[in-house]
Formats: sequence, structure tokens, C-alpha cells
Amino acid sequence: MLRGGVTCFNEMYFYPEAAARAALDSGMRAALGIIAFEFPTAYAADADDYIAKGLAARDALREEPLLSFCMAPHAPYTVSDRTFAKVVTIAEELDLPIHTHLHETQAEIEESLAKYKARPLERLRALGMLSPRLIAVHAVHVTGEEIAMLAHHGASVAHCPSSNLKLASGFAPVAAMIARGVNVGIGTDGAASNNPASTCSRKCAAPRSSQRRRGTTPRRCPRIRLSPRPRCTARARSAWTRRSARSRRASSPIFARSPSTSPSSRPATTRSRIWCTRRGGSRYRTCGSRGSPASATDASSDSRIAA
Repeated sequence: MLRGGVTCFNEMYFYPEAAARAALDSGMRAALGIIAFEFPTAYAADADDYIAKGLAARDALREEPLLSFCMAPHAPYTVSDRTFAKVVTIAEELDLPIHTHLHETQAEIEESLAKYKARPLERLRALGMLSPRLIAVHAVHVTGEEIAMLAHHGASVAHCPSSNLKLASGFAPVAAMIARGVNVGIGTDGAASNNPASTCSRKCAAPRSSQRRRGTTPRRCPRIRLSPRPRCTARARSAWTRRSARSRRASSPIFARSPSTSPSSRPATTRSRIWCTRRGGSRYRTCGSRGSPASATDASSDSRIAA
């Protein structure tokens, strides 16, 4: 993430202490999630246990200036109304953001309609979740009215293009959300939903998925350099090598130029081979300069390079 220019991230997963150590070791800022599920795992037994352990981690790391915390109920299909209400209360008391997965798949919406008689976003609105605190992850299957609702309440969206593509979740209407004033950021989703957790590839995939949704042909994404480096082409390298060779010859008594020698009077067969590093390996590059007469080996090397 640091190589991609990211200096702060929002995390939702088990064992926030481990994520905190990694962020501190890297010198990064992190907003760690106090996760909540209704089912037991190796980390906690129930929703109350998840929240209690997350709050304990927040208290233990309170003095770390690079770390902050947020409430992180996993998703509407894994968290009950009672737990959502508790999350909203704690978030308001401690002034914390709320991070949750929302409208990721069509099946999630159909399940919510069957169980709660409402779409997930409408259900969360009724529970008091919609506010500037909300970070809605994915937001793939949202209608125009729901986009307007997110914009009206000042909610943010974490767009996870590669995860949506891998899981065939669909194409989020990012352009429509931005046009309505919704704050949209780039996300990677979890390790189980994505192959590389690379923000550079997310930057590349985001415009492609948006073009797919609009029905246009995606352009080839430009290669993203992870670290700036000086321009260095084969021509620049060979020019630098020739200059170095000239300076070495000029300082050597063996290759000292006599006043009577001119470039036009040099034999056509004389060559000096200059070492030039190129992409894909290192090869010899020939240039017209003084040296010993070219041998048969030199000629064969020259023909290979020319070919």
C-alpha cells in the first residue's frame, strides 16, 4: 500500500491487534474495525463478545497516534437488528465511523426482502445507520433513489472493483455516485474475496469496471510504476556507455589520437564493442570507434545484434 501511495487504510477483520502491529511497524495510519458477527469463530463467541474484544483493543491502543478505530458490523445478512442498534449507540457515544458490507450481491437483497420486507439500505436507514459515519463497502446493486439517499446522508462508499469482478458480483455505478456527490474510495475487500490486496491494481480495475457497466470497451490500462525512477532507455544507456568509453580512451595513452588521424581516415573494419544493458538481458552494442580490427567473432556478434 505504501508503494502505491496509500498512507491510511480502514480494516475490518478478526484480531485487530495484529493489524495494529503491522500498521505500526510500517509507520502507517490505520482505522481498525471493531467487528461483529452473530455466529461464533475462533476469535469470539457472539456479537457481544466481538464488540467487547474490539473495545478492549481500542482501549489498549488508545495512546498510539497512528491508530484509530471504527465500528465494523460485517453485513446486514450476518448481523441482527439488535446488534446494529448497539453499534449505532456505541458509534455515537465514542464518535466512531461505521464500516459494513452493503448491497454487494443481488442474493443479499433478495434475502433481505424475504426476511425483513425491505432492501438492506432501507433497513439500515430505519435503524439509524445512515449518516456521515457510514462507510458502505461495495454498493454494487444500488438504485438511483438509493444513491440519492447515500448522498443526502453524507455516507461514503468503498469501491472494490477486483473483488466484484472475481466474485461476479456486478459493476458498481461509481460514475453515478460521484455525480450525485457521494464520497467514493478504493478498496480491496478481504483475502478470501481477492487475490492480490494491491491498491495499484484496484486503481487499474476501477475505470475498467465502470466502462463495462456503461457498455463501452475498456481501454488498456497503463502500467503503473510502483516507485519513481529516472528515464532510462536503451538509447540513453548506449549514449552514456559511448561517452564513458570515449573518456576512458581519451585518458589512455594507447588510444591517444594523433593529430593526423581523422574519423574519415579510420578503416571501416575497426570496431569497439561497448557493453550495454537492455531489457531482457545484456548484449553487446557496436559503434563506430577506434579499436582493434574486428575479428570473425566480432562480425558474427554484430550480425546477430543487427538482426
